Amino acid sequence: PPPPPPPPPLFFLNHNPPNPLSAWAGGAVLGIIHSPPPPNSSTTGGSGGSKEEEKKKSLLQIQKDLRAEAEKMPETTEAEIAAKNRKLEVIDAEIARLKSLGNIKKSAELQSKEDAKKQKEEEKQRKALEKELKNSDQTYAAIKNAEKAKYFNQEIKNEALYNKHIEMIEMASLDNRIRLMKEHGQKSDAEEEKLMNKRIAFLKKYGKKNNPFRLHG
Repeated sequence: PPPPPPPPPLFFLNHNPPNPLSAWAGGAVLGIIHSPPPPNSSTTGGSGGSKEEEKKKSLLQIQKDLRAEAEKMPETTEAEIAAKNRKLEVIDAEIARLKSLGNIKKSAELQSKEDAKKQKEEEKQRKALEKELKNSDQTYAAIKNAEKAKYFNQEIKNEALYNKHIEMIEMASLDNRIRLMKEHGQKSDAEEEKLMNKRIAFLKKYGKKNNPFRLHG
């Protein structure tokens, strides 16, 4: 029989045979050529998530491609337009669904931002209302003081007429406060009740011919 083939040559990291006196010589000889790790090896750890993301992206791209094709559909008749719109609507709904996957946290953050924006707008409205109410009170206080000055200066000599004018000014001031509060979406139940009581008392005292409802007609 033919003689056996000679053994294959050994390969070394430094391409030189190790020093037999070295303590690590035996471990440096073999294991130089590594076979590729199996597909499910730990070296591929974390790839599951990226593959899942790639799958989602692919699904989304498919819908985008379908939408691009749907955009090219003919529109020469009403039936064709209706068919195109229906197809686009279905595709858009699927795109929205795919985009919303895993977006619970994002939705919560978005809601939080919307709440903060709403709160900021409400605070802005509140400050604006406070300023307008203050200006209104100051305006009617000045009118009331002017009426008092007329009475003390004897420009209005009849005390009953003076009291009547003061009551009308107070009702007008309340009426304006109610208008401003409603414009800013604020409740004005207390002011409306107070104004109604004043009007009823006024009508009982001076009669219907002096109806204060006509103050701002």
